[in-house]
Amino acid sequence: MPTNNDEHIDDFDMEAETYNEKFTGSYGEMGRGSNARVKFLQASIKAQLLDKITLIQDIQGSETWKVRDLFQRDVDEERVLKDILPYLENQDLVKYFNPLTLVLLPLEEDHSVTPELRLAEVVEVREGKRSWVQHEVEGLFRFRVSPRTNAVAMVEYDSGPVKLVAIDGQHRLSALKRWFKKQGGASALKDWSIPVVILGIVKDDPEIEESPTILEIVRKTFVYINTRAEQVNEARRILLDDESINKLCVQEMIEVSHANDVAKEEEKNPDILPLLFYDWRGEMRHNKPRRQASALLSTTELLGWMEHYILGEDGDDQQKARLQIKSMVEPLETTDLSRLVSHTDSKRLRAQFREIMYHGIRYLLENLTPNKQFIRKLNSMEERLNADSDIAQHAFHKLRFGFHHAGEAETREVELFYRTLEEEELSFLRRNTIPALMRDVIGMRGVISAFAHLKRHRDEVNQETVDWEEYSKWFVKGMNKLIKQGWFKDWAELEGSKKNLLTHVVYEPSGNIRNYKFPEVDIGLGSLLALLVLKEKTTNEAHRAMVWGELSENISRPVLSGFKRVRKA
Repeated sequence: MPTNNDEHIDDFDMEAETYNEKFTGSYGEMGRGSNARVKFLQASIKAQLLDKITLIQDIQGSETWKVRDLFQRDVDEERVLKDILPYLENQDLVKYFNPLTLVLLPLEEDHSVTPELRLAEVVEVREGKRSWVQHEVEGLFRFRVSPRTNAVAMVEYDSGPVKLVAIDGQHRLSALKRWFKKQGGASALKDWSIPVVILGIVKDDPEIEESPTILEIVRKTFVYINTRAEQVNEARRILLDDESINKLCVQEMIEVSHANDVAKEEEKNPDILPLLFYDWRGEMRHNKPRRQASALLSTTELLGWMEHYILGEDGDDQQKARLQIKSMVEPLETTDLSRLVSHTDSKRLRAQFREIMYHGIRYLLENLTPNKQFIRKLNSMEERLNADSDIAQHAFHKLRFGFHHAGEAETREVELFYRTLEEEELSFLRRNTIPALMRDVIGMRGVISAFAHLKRHRDEVNQETVDWEEYSKWFVKGMNKLIKQGWFKDWAELEGSKKNLLTHVVYEPSGNIRNYKFPEVDIGLGSLLALLVLKEKTTNEAHRAMVWGELSENISRPVLSGFKRVRKA
């Protein structure tokens, strides 16, 4: 494979006024789709060129991008330091790894990614006896290919508006950069050739206006590289998936919080759920999920709520009804909604969820009394830390986004501050604000199950689809009364009558939690809470009778099962 010192470099001696970076290698293209095509260069680079490659998190302002565009996993520092770096440094081991996959990412002046795809002008260029085929997106990058053989090619780009970003191999890249900077690392790496593949994404057909954005294509490329190799954790897959309606809805919930958190101070809405409320990054440590300390709700749990309680499975009738898909003015292109294909449909369904359901679910999460108190305290903590030292600000930035921008001299102090926030302040805050049963997954599953049960019944009683936000305000008043009455206390603190009613539905007689899985909560705690909310909120006997007829039978199932176990013992 040709390298940056390849003997054929003279074939491309034409001066590049616009482009200040270049790599030589072998040229290729792959299949078209969504009015886009990928041109690529296979190459090998020397270690001193590693600094030309960056990660998403190292691009200034990238934390303000939409959450679904932050496709790269957070770098697991422990994995880099304890696994990959020792492997590279071990002189007794032969070294090889798959090529780093890099993409030429054009940026705007505000550091956002240029959204639209552009055509590459393809021309044959001759200079004396030399000739080549040139594929150029003017001002950004170009591929130049020898007509004699694709194995002699070059990609050039302008490092001002274009960043060379790793979309696969970021842990290997981080380890290589660390080793190169360490004493003796540069010497050890001087003879290495590091394999890379550099992608350039261009528009395919000039006659077709509609095409996905550059980031949509890069994100899907990342997904297919990583999910097919089973390397992306479930939380991250949820934020990347454009083909599942439920996952689109989860993304929109988190995106609103993310957009508000990164907005200018004067534009922020203090009532919107802060990003810290969600365990949204799917952070991993040694290939195991690591829960975010401030989070009350993970992306995987939120997806479970959508699938089991709020919407239903992708493509089923309940999901279509709740999103009012049949009422959309222009029909969707996709006929089988169990898996979306069209990026246009994805955009329309995101907008539909925000219009129809989002405000109701958001109101529920923001206005349950413990959540409201927790959110208020998180916001106060942010104000305090941002008014504190640079160290405090960097630690809070890592808490929210998973990384910080402190220099090497400050890193240790930032990490210590960060751990103190996690292990002491936030742990204390959760424990002293959120009732015991709501800190466990079963508590909020019960709340959301009851929320979904009563929405369906309210629609039936009113003989119309009640507005989700209006319904949520009605429901939250009733649920907050139950929280105040102590239904979510720890087993040891429950009053006798509540303890009796929750036995077998939520707890074993010993006090251990049971029936916590999604279907079990639906027929157990979810049904019980729905009946209790209805008792607090309506005197309509017809409504009460309708709900009692269904939900009392639900509750009898775990209770009867529990009594049988006790009797058998």
